[in-house]
Amino acid sequence: MNRIPFDDQYHALISRCIRCGQCTYGDEAVGYEPLCPLYKTYGFFSHSAGGIVQMARAVYEKRLGLSEEIRDIVYKCTTCGVCEEACGIINASGHAISPVRVGNFLKELLVEGGVEPPPPLGEMYDRVLRNRSPFGSGHGERTAWMPSEIRDRLSENPEVLYFVGCTTSYNETEIAVSFARFLAAAGVAFTVSKEEWCCGMPMSMTGQTKGLAGYARHNVELIRKTGAATVVFTCPGCYTMFKTYYPEILGEPLPFKVIHATEFIEKHADGKAISRKGNGIRRVTYHDPCHLGRSAGVYEAPRRVIGALAGLELVEMRRNRQNSLCCGSGRGVVEAAFPDYAGAIAAERLREAAETGADALVTACPACKAALREAAARLGREMKVLDVVETLSMENPDETP
Repeated sequence: MNRIPFDDQYHALISRCIRCGQCTYGDEAVGYEPLCPLYKTYGFFSHSAGGIVQMARAVYEKRLGLSEEIRDIVYKCTTCGVCEEACGIINASGHAISPVRVGNFLKELLVEGGVEPPPPLGEMYDRVLRNRSPFGSGHGERTAWMPSEIRDRLSENPEVLYFVGCTTSYNETEIAVSFARFLAAAGVAFTVSKEEWCCGMPMSMTGQTKGLAGYARHNVELIRKTGAATVVFTCPGCYTMFKTYYPEILGEPLPFKVIHATEFIEKHADGKAISRKGNGIRRVTYHDPCHLGRSAGVYEAPRRVIGALAGLELVEMRRNRQNSLCCGSGRGVVEAAFPDYAGAIAAERLREAAETGADALVTACPACKAALREAAARLGREMKVLDVVETLSMENPDETP
């Protein structure tokens, strides 16, 4: 699913790479400093999007064989998309090809060529096939997070389906509860499906794409049957899979609208102030999730939601929006395979957040939240890490006795 046929046309497209190295850097707002986590960590061109593109080219030209050495580079790519912001050559080809897609394509080639992914990722794929999620919990527990008052509010004729996603369903359940309560309080006719399956991003990002089309068809069909016109996501990874990849996989447009939760909240608020949780938080900084920002182009909606929260001040990190530093998780894929590497990236981002003097680090992604919360714990920082939706529907701290 990540590639057009590996043929002369593909070779011609990836041969456009001139090895300039711009794929690793941010723009003038950050002094053109390196942002690519892979390149920042290792400092070699081979450990960059351009290096990965050149490896794919060399494999096609039979100058390089598939190997564990290639595997141990390409699987460290977090798919943060810095390269896609910076590269004006591969991205400008007008074809379904980009540096990130070339990397995922190379992973597929490795798997097809008998070079297995790092062991944790093979196990992750097995769990996706067995449990319909990358985690150990059974599929029957997917909606165990849901309180009874939410179950009672689910509509049989929904306008909106909340696609919860695996990380939020099983691990970061506070996000699911908070957003479902927001939908209920807002009077939205919504539902959640216990038959939801993994969106397939762990398959796509690990090159283990066998069965992915079936997962896409299942999810689209179950949503179609509910009659919901809009699908809302709190997980940017799921959102990106539906918005960008599902139409390519299935060969047809989606029969419903897809939107991220922050966009939905902003639209629903319509310029009105939103009540929020207190917990002593008055000053926050926002971390742009890679798959929501650079992949989907959603930068301002989360900030406008934060700005609408009564009594809350937003202070920006130096590296923000398209120049945001990755959290290192790589949708949990990189974190599972290379925890020390991923943890170091998260620690750098957490330290940058702490430098703002904010009481809390807010993001809009369950994987980012988990990675940055764990970094705060490792570093002994007291900074709270929350998802935007967890700040909703609570009292203003200035009004708290």
